[in-house]
Amino acid sequence: MKILVDADGSNRVHEIVRIAGQYKVKVALFCDVSRELYSKHADIIYCDTHRDSADITLFNQCRKGDIVVTRDIGLAGIVLAKGARVLHGSGRIIDDRSIELDLTYRAMKQKIRRNTKHYSQSRKVTFGYENNRDFDFCQNLARMIREAQDEEPESRTEAHAG
Repeated sequence: MKILVDADGSNRVHEIVRIAGQYKVKVALFCDVSRELYSKHADIIYCDTHRDSADITLFNQCRKGDIVVTRDIGLAGIVLAKGARVLHGSGRIIDDRSIELDLTYRAMKQKIRRNTKHYSQSRKVTFGYENNRDFDFCQNLARMIREAQDEEPESRTEAHAG
């Protein structure tokens, strides 16, 4: 198990690396070459600057049981189908039940953007709300790591039994 981060859209790289270090989990950061990242404790994988190249590379390296951190709902949907766990950049855990609603909402927003000149999806975030989101993100990531580590020995024994 490893943590794969879509670092093009993530502002939580330091928290992810810190928490992964506590649990001794490998981290891979995926970004395009126009961005510079430095980390002693994570592998940095640079991709082309073409649209979605980092997402495609992340998808190709993703395996069942990995944890993917992304803000891209489309990427979340396809890595869930591979058996990975997904944590949204806001701290929300995305699972098989919630992805359908997320993808529908995404399609609706795209249709509104195509048909409207003035569309704003962002709302004002207060300081207290931002702190709660940070706390939820860190707690949810730690919980996902613990759950994945608890399930890992089972998958190893199943592989040896077959």
